[in-house]
Amino acid sequence: MLFRSVTIATINAPTIFFETTPGNHLQFTEEQQQTMRAFRQAMADAGVLDDWWDNKPTFFRFCQARQWNVEKALLMFTNHLEWRKVHNMDIAECIDSPSGPTPRILLQYKYPEITEVKQAYPFNHHKVDKAGRPMYFDRIGTLNIKKIHEVSSTDRLLEYFTWYSEATVHYRLAAASVAAGKHIGKSVYVMDMRGFGLTKFGSDMRAFLKTFTKIASENYPEVMEKTYICYAPWVFQKVWGFVSPLLDPRTASKFVIMGGPSEFLPRLEHLDIDDLPEFLGGKDTSCDFVREVGPWAEYVPALK
Repeated sequence: MLFRSVTIATINAPTIFFETTPGNHLQFTEEQQQTMRAFRQAMADAGVLDDWWDNKPTFFRFCQARQWNVEKALLMFTNHLEWRKVHNMDIAECIDSPSGPTPRILLQYKYPEITEVKQAYPFNHHKVDKAGRPMYFDRIGTLNIKKIHEVSSTDRLLEYFTWYSEATVHYRLAAASVAAGKHIGKSVYVMDMRGFGLTKFGSDMRAFLKTFTKIASENYPEVMEKTYICYAPWVFQKVWGFVSPLLDPRTASKFVIMGGPSEFLPRLEHLDIDDLPEFLGGKDTSCDFVREVGPWAEYVPALK
């Protein structure tokens, strides 16, 4: 059953893809291989090498996030495990599911206001690019923060985006790997800034961005290939001035800030024009920000 394969892809198959897939886009140098072996041994010595984490994608993400320094990577990983315990995401809390052991939060978390939240802030993972990487689109320029506060709260939104990040690693990237026949470890993000103004970047939004950026960078490293900011208005420079210092230099370098179609369409050539949403100049009409479209869509748990 494919759903079972998704779990296999999460835990076992990525290692196989890294080692045996011809033309794999992540070819490790011998130095990286040695560092990952050293990191694995350090995890074992520290007593944190559970079967769940014993795979090269995990080693790669944490080592790369800390510039291949084993000591720093181990500290980041052990801090991540402590964070998981505090937020009821410890792998010891996994429960059985048709796909095998699954973090409890993925199956039991509910966010019934998600429909209203997406009406105020449209976003979704939607299809894959030519390399098989999941694509994420959002229209942050239309963000209605007042409406979000009416139907949800900042704390609830943080909980949801933490769940969303966990689901991306466990379902979206894993299913994309199965579909592509190779390990897919990163998504591509595209943000439409039309309609954005500084009135949408108040203290609540700044606090949310600061907190979520810290959660994502410390606990979900190296899952972003690129983020393309489209239709960026001049006032976005102030936003970027706030956000960029929150990111490590490697992550910040993955953001591409652009104006209109003449700038961003050539940069999105890795996505088939038939799969690019109409609102960005493509031909796809199915990106409704309600249902996800992609090899993972039928497996991501319902939130209501």
